[in-house]
Amino acid sequence: MTPAEHQARQRPPPSAFEWGEGGLRLIAMPPGRAVVSFTAEHHVLGINLAQGAYRVAAGSDRPCDALLPAGGLCWLPPGVDFRLDGRSAAWGLLLEVDPERAMRSDTGPDGGIPCPSHFIGFTPDAPAAALARLAIEHVRGASPDPLYVEGLALAILARGLRRTGFEQPPERSGRHDDPRIRRAMDFADAHLGEPLSVARLAEVAGMSPSHFARAFKARSGMAVWAFVQERRCRRARDLLITTDMPIAEIALEVGFFDQPHLTKTLRTVMNVTPFELRRGGLR
Repeated sequence: MTPAEHQARQRPPPSAFEWGEGGLRLIAMPPGRAVVSFTAEHHVLGINLAQGAYRVAAGSDRPCDALLPAGGLCWLPPGVDFRLDGRSAAWGLLLEVDPERAMRSDTGPDGGIPCPSHFIGFTPDAPAAALARLAIEHVRGASPDPLYVEGLALAILARGLRRTGFEQPPERSGRHDDPRIRRAMDFADAHLGEPLSVARLAEVAGMSPSHFARAFKARSGMAVWAFVQERRCRRARDLLITTDMPIAEIALEVGFFDQPHLTKTLRTVMNVTPFELRRGGLR
């Protein structure tokens, strides 16, 4: 077996990249020949990012053995025996979902929403595939941002639910002036220098991560990760202009991984570098 080839039983291969938070576990599968077999412990959403089809077999009360086309999605409920076999020059993605943590309804009478109870396969979904590629690229990076990865995972989940027909209901409370969202915003402002995640802010708001992410964007017009990124850039700008703190120290103070991370984000969000701010570029 070549280094690009891998085989797994019960779990993805060791060479896979994994990230997990708030009831979501994102698994980036490396290129090469993939022979993956496991019994789903939670709901699993898979996306075929290869140029060709994968053979997928799923055993349950409604067994399936079919080709999943390039860009196609498949949904597996807990307890289903799953086997995937194929070769790809691209990375693939699996998203494991714990509905009780990630998708609990904050407004439903039963405290939850229904999910598919059998294997479902879908034709290509270009938006989901694009989101999956972004997620893989990010988790493979040196310092993946939990907020950004969570946002992508939740967006991929939303696409999967929409395709299954089990899309979550909209928030019923006054979303544009929801005090829960304001509470989370205030918490983020007060803890910018600490690790922040959608799951943590959702807990502050008393909401599930998926409902919080949707309600937050409706309330602020921004994704959670974009809001926190902008607030961190504003705080860094103020410190750069009004203090003589070292730039590397400011980066850590406002929640960036290091000085290069601060420089890159400031350039993206404000089209300016720390050195330009220090020279009074925005005074």
